[in-house]
Amino acid sequence: MKTLEELKLSLKLWKIFIDEICKIPHTSGNEAALAEHIKTTYREFGAEVLQDEAGNVLIRKKASPGKGAASTVLLQAHLDMVPQKAADKSHDFETDPISPQIDGEWVTADKTTLGADDGIGVAAMLALLASSESFGPLNFLFTVEEETSGRGAQELREDFVADADCLVNLDFEDESVICVGDAGAAQVTTSIKYTPEAMQVGFCAFNIAVSRLTGGHSGLDINLPRGNAIKILTKILKDVPPDFDLRIATIEGGELHNAIPTSSSAVVVVPQEKKVGFESFMEAQKSIVMQKWQSDEPNISIDCDTEALPTQIINKDVSDDLLVALDECPHGVIKMSEVCLGSVETSTNLAKIRIDGDQIVIFNFVRSSIDSKKAPVVSDIKDALKGEHVVEEDLAWQPKPDSNLLKLAQAVYKKEFDKNLKAELIHGGLECGAIGKKGKSTLDTISIGPTIRFPHSPIEKVDIESVEKFWIFLLALLGRISEFKKDEQLGYAVQEAPAAVVDSQDAGAAITAPGCK
Repeated sequence: MKTLEELKLSLKLWKIFIDEICKIPHTSGNEAALAEHIKTTYREFGAEVLQDEAGNVLIRKKASPGKGAASTVLLQAHLDMVPQKAADKSHDFETDPISPQIDGEWVTADKTTLGADDGIGVAAMLALLASSESFGPLNFLFTVEEETSGRGAQELREDFVADADCLVNLDFEDESVICVGDAGAAQVTTSIKYTPEAMQVGFCAFNIAVSRLTGGHSGLDINLPRGNAIKILTKILKDVPPDFDLRIATIEGGELHNAIPTSSSAVVVVPQEKKVGFESFMEAQKSIVMQKWQSDEPNISIDCDTEALPTQIINKDVSDDLLVALDECPHGVIKMSEVCLGSVETSTNLAKIRIDGDQIVIFNFVRSSIDSKKAPVVSDIKDALKGEHVVEEDLAWQPKPDSNLLKLAQAVYKKEFDKNLKAELIHGGLECGAIGKKGKSTLDTISIGPTIRFPHSPIEKVDIESVEKFWIFLLALLGRISEFKKDEQLGYAVQEAPAAVVDSQDAGAAITAPGCK
């Protein structure tokens, strides 16, 4: 087993990731320090360094001698990471560095997200910038806020993409697969207004919390038996018998639209004379819920602690209706794909709930590889949650099965590793579609990356061997693209016979089950 120091000595990519990226906080909306580090530290390797109003950074690197006529490759990764930590971990993602560590054949972090998504992609681009390898012209695009709003890609300056002949996104999470398309998304934000009521005497308060769930990515892990903390808390509260006269003062849960909620809590009140009976009921509920989830969520924690009496509570009608609405609100897989066996076609994640002034704000995130299939799910959410709704949509990145870049990448992988590279659609969102719309209509696009497991969760980890293979593959792919001159329509030519990628059951010619972003 290698140490972190040995990893840094073995590959420049690892040194950049461990010594630079992990040490600079870079959550969504907080990427400025990392962007500035890249601009100042790597400026000498680029012919041009630009930053647009959204905060995206572009560095253009001139072609090596004799490679000036080759296609211009746009390499892209996002600067931000997801801030998730274990319940017992003290960590401030705005100021504290990530602490990578070795766990067998993996690199992980100390009870926080590692940021390999997409820190490894960023590190690979910086290693390429500093590399003396011989390539055609390379453009390096570092985008912001991919994990939240997608604002970086959406507001990207068109001239950042205008000269690119092909796009290689470095944000995929399975080294043995190449991504050629993703799901469209709809974020539904619901605001439910209520009239706060002054707390009366004769009541007692409890803080009921569900925590320590596994969580995970709302695309990759949505089909796994993972608990949703908001749903579990809702079921507990909804099952409280009416004679306890339970009222909700505050409720919150979840942190990100693209992460399955790992914790949720509510401050509730019951009449003082019901205190002992309510505590007994909650003990029984705790046993029931723990037994139900003991297999799929072995670390689940359910707590019911006395709390200082709040000054206000939610009016009773809204309080009661809210529990019914959250219980009816869809979450999880809606439909599996009929085209790509084993792939999720449509899903939704009940992601967050917050009290904001006199409003209860609820966030749902719908995904589908078929854009038209999002609308019925959005409608079901609106039917369940009565309130004001704001819907923001991203269209799916549609695959091109006849992609020359795909064929070339598969041929290169086969040559390097004597193994076929599968092509997959993923039930998640990359930035390829949004970026591609800013470029040439013929812009050919793929996404690759190392093997990352449990992204967006405190147990995120990246496979060490896969990072090394990803680097070898990336160098070889760029080397092959650099051998071809620009083509008016495709940007490069593919001379390899595609038979190499369709000669076995494990071939990559077919677009198959989902990846993980």
